[in-house]
Amino acid sequence: RAVATAPGVPAPTLETMVIGGFRVVHRTSIQVIPPTAGATARTLGVLTYNEFDIARGRYTLLPSDIGSDGQIETSFSSPGGTDYYRQSWWRVTAPQQNVWFANRRQVFFQNDSLLTGPATYELDNVPATVRGFDIEDPWNVQRVEPTVATTLGSTGRRFVFASATTQQTHDLLLADEARGVVPPPARRVNFRAIDPAKPNFIVITHPKLMQAAGTVPNVARAYSNYRASAAGGAYDTLMVTAPQLYDQFHYGERSVIALRHFSLWLAAKSPATQTKYLLLLGKGIAPGAQVTATPVSDSSPDNRQGSSASNLGRILGENGLDLVPVSTRSTSDTFLSSDWPNDNLVPALATGRLVATTPQEALAYLTKLQEYEAQINPNQLNPEPWHKSILHLSGGAKITEIPAFRVHLDAYKRLAERPLFGGQVSTIQRVYTSDELPVTRYIPNELNTGLALITYFGHGSTTQFDINLGDINDRTIGYENAKKYPVMMYNGCSLGNAFTNTPTFATDWIFAVNKGSIGMMAESGLSYEYLLDPAQDLAYRLLFNDPQWFGRSIAEVRREVIRRLQYTFSYNPKLSSNLWGTEQLLCTIWQGDPALRMFAPAKPDLVASNATLSLSPIAPDAAISAASTQFTLNIGVSNPLRITRDSVEIRVTRSFPAPRPSITYVFNNHLNNLGQLLKP
Repeated sequence: RAVATAPGVPAPTLETMVIGGFRVVHRTSIQVIPPTAGATARTLGVLTYNEFDIARGRYTLLPSDIGSDGQIETSFSSPGGTDYYRQSWWRVTAPQQNVWFANRRQVFFQNDSLLTGPATYELDNVPATVRGFDIEDPWNVQRVEPTVATTLGSTGRRFVFASATTQQTHDLLLADEARGVVPPPARRVNFRAIDPAKPNFIVITHPKLMQAAGTVPNVARAYSNYRASAAGGAYDTLMVTAPQLYDQFHYGERSVIALRHFSLWLAAKSPATQTKYLLLLGKGIAPGAQVTATPVSDSSPDNRQGSSASNLGRILGENGLDLVPVSTRSTSDTFLSSDWPNDNLVPALATGRLVATTPQEALAYLTKLQEYEAQINPNQLNPEPWHKSILHLSGGAKITEIPAFRVHLDAYKRLAERPLFGGQVSTIQRVYTSDELPVTRYIPNELNTGLALITYFGHGSTTQFDINLGDINDRTIGYENAKKYPVMMYNGCSLGNAFTNTPTFATDWIFAVNKGSIGMMAESGLSYEYLLDPAQDLAYRLLFNDPQWFGRSIAEVRREVIRRLQYTFSYNPKLSSNLWGTEQLLCTIWQGDPALRMFAPAKPDLVASNATLSLSPIAPDAAISAASTQFTLNIGVSNPLRITRDSVEIRVTRSFPAPRPSITYVFNNHLNNLGQLLKP
């Protein structure tokens, strides 16, 4: 506003910065749209940059580019076609007349320390209630009375800041004392007394989720009560709300730092041998994510470019969505309890999040959790076969990626089929064609029969993958897997980013009523094959093969994966000279209960019956008789529980007519790597 246009005055300028979002050469056109009706955009320049690099541009604007309301309209485009990039910031610098605007409350500025004498400023149209303040020293603020301006009209005022001389630059302020910012009245806040060493299952939620759904009067409380019950693990639970933590751990300011202070305090005051679980029960909105009145699709202009309808949740409040805040872009819950400033990325608390925004969503998950855990008791007998059934989804966009991704999944398959888990793994692989991604493959038969785990490796977003499974709530597909809820591990870009107000594949499947998934592990930001594979491989080894970790919660296993990988070459920026590995470890999100475990029986259960026993003659005998000197004894043995390599003793007793005693033969066998009995 009030742009100075006198001769010799510098022209306005526009500065901007963009960041590459994919491994290509980017060309981004920077344009300005004149304010006249029907005007054609004028190109200011084209930025060329590589992959994930940063590019900056500075351009001169014309006076005609500025509207009468002082606004400038800019646009970005990709001359080469579709491209992926991010607009970081833009800045307009324009010479302005020395005038006070009617809607102005205050103006902050700094003096030029190279000028001689005290800093002196004159402004026109200044209300009589405006005063100057030298705020360089906040403990000794100096108030400056105005005098009549010497170069302006009768409404001009001069402000002389006596202490702002050539010695240093001072922070200065002009403020209308009649329009001072009045703080809200003080309110009493009672801090809650918490013993940090006592609880081992902590819930951070929001009052919005402490409401009724169905017949449950307080869903968040019901969740905490379940975890405190014998069926839920008999944990010592503690439930707090994010607003409570703002007051008690961050001076009343609404910030994710309150949650971090609380988490670190819990960890520091707890016994070293105690495992603490942290459930973040409530959605968060990523910093910078745009929040609109109604959800928008990924491809909408509002979501891609931003508009006046888009608001930053961190600035304008919760909007009913930012209930339990998240950290950064990319989002990370590991951020809360890990000592990342000192290069230790391992979270002190085993953490999971449920991005529920309503009590109904939270109750839908709690109901499924109760059903799931009732079936995976490590001491149960006769489990259903689906507890050991795994489905792999092998994606890839390029002809070279499809076999490479399948190699990774086949390696995981071998691990899952070995002891201690001894699972049965099937694979669906995308076949390369010239068709564009994605391809759709519905799996109602597999899902409804029952799956313990679905693992995907390929490209992705929050809603689209190389292999799409479809909408879990689309009745025409036929997904009805009540009480048979799989864990999902999705390896690809942005699959775990549930921190906007747009629906995601993960949230649809996790909060589906009586169907869908019980949890998803996925990266919230960009992912890379060479970083995804070691982490997923190690997770399989720990979950399925390692006696120390078999039966531990998925969140605990993820914590151990971080511990083992964080100082290896690819994940350590001090060795590999990039931060991608650090981001990968910090920003993989477990959307599920932090104490949730997969099926992991405590003991084996070798089962044989008359129906699985048979005798076979050995040539030259055509049949078996009492006179046979040899024959084959076939023993069919199954083990639906824990697969081990322990020795197995087989006793065969031969009975004779009295008075000859029976003879017992003992065969000591062992199990091979596949958990099968070796022949004697």
